[in-house]
Amino acid sequence: MSDTPQIFTGEAEARRHKGALALVLLPMALFSAACAVVWDFTVDDAFIFLRYGQNLANGAGYAFNPGEHIEGATSILWTLIAWFSESAGFEGPILIKLAGVFSGLVTIAAVFFISINRSGLKERLASACLLALYFPFIIWSQSGLETAGAAALGVLGILLAVRPGNISRVISALFLALAFMCRPDMGLFWLVFPLLSIIQIFNKHRPLRLKHFIPHILLGLAFIAISAWRYSEFGALYPNTAISKVSPDILKALPDGFSNLLHLLLVQGLVLTFIPLLFLKPLKNAASAVILAVILLFTLYVVSMGEAEMGWLFRFYIPIIPLHFALLAEGLTELKTATRSGIYKTAVVLCFISALLCPFTGLRYWEGSMKDDFNYNISLAEYSRGVNEVYRQIGEELNRSLPPEASIAIVDAGAIPYYAKRKTLDLWGLNDRKLALIMRSLKKTEDTDEEGRALYSRQYTDAVFEHAPTLFIDTHLPPPLTHDGRFTDCYKEIDLGQTFIFNRALNSKVRFFQRTCP
Repeated sequence: MSDTPQIFTGEAEARRHKGALALVLLPMALFSAACAVVWDFTVDDAFIFLRYGQNLANGAGYAFNPGEHIEGATSILWTLIAWFSESAGFEGPILIKLAGVFSGLVTIAAVFFISINRSGLKERLASACLLALYFPFIIWSQSGLETAGAAALGVLGILLAVRPGNISRVISALFLALAFMCRPDMGLFWLVFPLLSIIQIFNKHRPLRLKHFIPHILLGLAFIAISAWRYSEFGALYPNTAISKVSPDILKALPDGFSNLLHLLLVQGLVLTFIPLLFLKPLKNAASAVILAVILLFTLYVVSMGEAEMGWLFRFYIPIIPLHFALLAEGLTELKTATRSGIYKTAVVLCFISALLCPFTGLRYWEGSMKDDFNYNISLAEYSRGVNEVYRQIGEELNRSLPPEASIAIVDAGAIPYYAKRKTLDLWGLNDRKLALIMRSLKKTEDTDEEGRALYSRQYTDAVFEHAPTLFIDTHLPPPLTHDGRFTDCYKEIDLGQTFIFNRALNSKVRFFQRTCP
C-alpha cells in the first residue's frame, strides 16, 4: 500500500460494490427517523439567530437590537441562514433546524465515504450507524443551533486535508473557513491543516515548496479577514456568548471568555493530534494500532455508557466526536488485520449493539434529568414543545400590548424577544458586554465570599437598571435583582390578561413586572 493516505479509496470501493450507495441510506434513514421523533426539541437560543436574522431582513443591521454593536450570536454562518429564513418568509426556526439535519446527513455521508487510510465498507458502515444513532448528535443536529453545521464543515475540512493534491486542499481550506464562520473555535484547524500537508510531503521525500502552502495561506487570510470584520464591527475578536453563556463551574476554572475558547481549542487539539500521528512513518504500525484501539474503546464508551458525561460535551467540543467515528473505521480495520477474526467480529457486533441502544440510553438520561430537575414526567419533545409554545404566546401578546418604544428584560432572550419584536435586554449580558463581565465575576465568586458577592451583585443591578426596561419577564430572574430594593420599589407585578404556565408539574407561572418609577 502507498505511504500516501488515500482517503478516497472508499469511493473506489463503492464503485466496486454496487450496494454501497444503498448501504449509506441505512444510517441516513435511521438518523432522519430519530430526528423526526425528537423534532419538537428546539433550544431557545436558536431564536437568538432568528432575532439577528429578523433585524438583518428588516434593514436594522447585524444586531440583537437596532443600533447595537455587540455580537451576541455565536455563529456568523447560522445568522446568515436565519437572515435568509426571515427574508424568504419562513416563520420560526424551521429552516435553521432543517439546515442542522442536513449537516448531520452530510457528516454521516463523510464518515461513510471518506476513508482516511484503507478501511473497508463494513467497518465504515458500522461507524456511520454508530454516529447516526448517537443521541447527542441527533438532538443537537435538529435543535436549531449551529452545532451540526460546524461539525459537518470541520469533518469535511480535516478529512479532505489528508488527500494528496492542492485542489483537495483548496476545497478543504474553503470548508474550514466556513467552519470558522460557523464557530470561532474552529480556528484551531488552521494549525492542524499545514501539519497534515508537511507529513504528506515528508512521507513522499519531497522538498517543501511555497506552492504546497498556498491553500494554508488562503485559509489564514480568510481567518484574518473574518476576525478583522468581527473586530471592526463589534470591537472584539470573539462573540459575547463566550462570556455570557458559559457555566459557573467553567468560569471558576477560567479567567475570562477568551480563556474559555482556548480551553475548547486545547480539548479539540488533543484529539486532532491523533490524525497526523497516523501518517508518521515510525508510528504507522504499532503506535497507530494502539491509538486506534483507544479510539475504538472510547467511542464505544461514548455511545453506550457516557451519555451523562458526553451528551452536553458534543454541543461544545465539535467536531471531535464525529472525527472519532471517522477514525473508528480505521480502528476496526486494524483489529481485522492484527488480531484474530473472533475479536474483530466481536468488536463489530458491539458497535451495532451500541448503536441500537444509544438512542434509548440517551432519551432515558435526558428525560431522567428533566424529572429530577423540573419534576416533569413527560417526553423531551413534549416538554420542549410546551415551553416554546408558551414563549411564543407571551411574545405575541407582548407584541400586541406593549407600545413600540417599550423594552423588556429577560433571561431566556430567544423566542420571546423574537415574537415580541421589542427592544430586549438579556439578563446574562448577551447584548451588553459590561453586564456580561459583571455576571461572569459574580458566577466566579464562591458562595462563602459574602463581601465579593455583595459587591458584584450591586454592580450587576446597577448595570441592569441603567437600561430602565419597561417590563421584566420572570421565567427565572437572577437573585441579585429580586433582592434589590429598587426592583421592589419601581416594578410592580401586572396581569397580561391570561396565565402562562412555564412548568405544569410545579404549576410555576411566568410573572411580569412593569416599571412604575419615572
